[in-house]
Amino acid sequence: MDQALYAPSPTTILHRGCGAGYYTYLIAQLFPGAQIYFVDTHPRLVPMAQENLREVQNTSYGDSEANYDLIIQAFGVDRLDQNLLSKMPVGARGIIPVTTKRMDGEVCEIERLSQDEVSVRPFMKCRFIGDNKDPNSAEYIQIEPRHQIVDGVVRFERESRI
Repeated sequence: MDQALYAPSPTTILHRGCGAGYYTYLIAQLFPGAQIYFVDTHPRLVPMAQENLREVQNTSYGDSEANYDLIIQAFGVDRLDQNLLSKMPVGARGIIPVTTKRMDGEVCEIERLSQDEVSVRPFMKCRFIGDNKDPNSAEYIQIEPRHQIVDGVVRFERESRI
C-alpha cells in the first residue's frame, strides 16, 4: 500500500465513500499539492463532509471528469468498476476493497499498467460487516491483515493477480 500512496506523488485523488470527511482531511494533509475529490452516497454524511472540509483548500465535493492518479475507496465492491478504471491513466494507483465471497474480501492495490492492463494485488483480508438495519448490507469493513513477523518487523504478504 505504501507504494500506492507515495510513488509517484499524486496530483489528483478521488476518495470514494468519504463518510463525514475525516479520512479525506488526512489525505489532504498527506498530499497538500494534490486536488482531492470526495464523494459518498449516504444522504446524511454528504453535508457533514462538505461542512468538515469547507476550509480545506485542496478538496472538492463530487466526482470530476478528470483522470485520477490515486483512488482510495472505503467500501467494498464485487467487481472493479470499468468507468472508474477508465479514469485511471497509465501509472495511476488505487486502494479498493474487493469482495471474494459474500462478506469476505481483500483490500487490493490497483495499478494501471497499460491502456488494456490493470494489476490487482491483494494485501489485506477484510470482512464486510452490515449495519444493524440491513443484515445484507456491507457498509463497514473489518480488516484482517495477512502478515508475518520477521525479526520483530511486521511484513505484509503480497500476492500478484491480474
